[in-house]
Amino acid sequence: MRVDTFSYDLDESLIASEPSSARDGARLLLALGDSPADRHVVDLPGLLPEGALVLVNDTRVVPARLLGQKRGSGGRAEIFLVRRDEAENATEGERWLALGRASKALKPGAIVDVGPIAAEVLEKRDDGTLVVRLSLSHGSGTASLREALETHGHMPLPPYIRRPDDAADRTRYQTVFAKHDGAVAAPTAGLHLTESLLE
Repeated sequence: MRVDTFSYDLDESLIASEPSSARDGARLLLALGDSPADRHVVDLPGLLPEGALVLVNDTRVVPARLLGQKRGSGGRAEIFLVRRDEAENATEGERWLALGRASKALKPGAIVDVGPIAAEVLEKRDDGTLVVRLSLSHGSGTASLREALETHGHMPLPPYIRRPDDAADRTRYQTVFAKHDGAVAAPTAGLHLTESLLE
């Protein structure tokens, strides 16, 4: 199937740039049989069969979007952390696989400063991903890299949301059951579930 043969004009005003004020107030399409129906997430418990098992992803979204300046030129650059590098053997800092964007391509040896965080490009792979080493600048006064990411990193909003992240996004783009750091994108279906809905 070739997706370039499809054309659909979506009115951008129909794309929400802010989440629903009530998590479980989001719309839900019920598709049973031949008659789909519009419902809301709050209706979900009554729609599930008795004994249904609901599995959730309890990963916590980390502020994985780093906006900074290239050391030397001062040009703006963005590093988007994708996941910790499995082959991590750095003696100082953490190695991550990342995506990068700057006015000029980020090459091995480039360093992007984000507050007290130094993101050094170690490698650029054939698929365009970067291997970066994150470390704290000496004398930064920041206790840990995790603390620095929480303070200076930005929440990775979905790409269709075209606005800067804000303080409310740090709560709103986490599920109510988020526990374990590691996600760089919210498990979006889980964003609509509330503690009372899960009881």
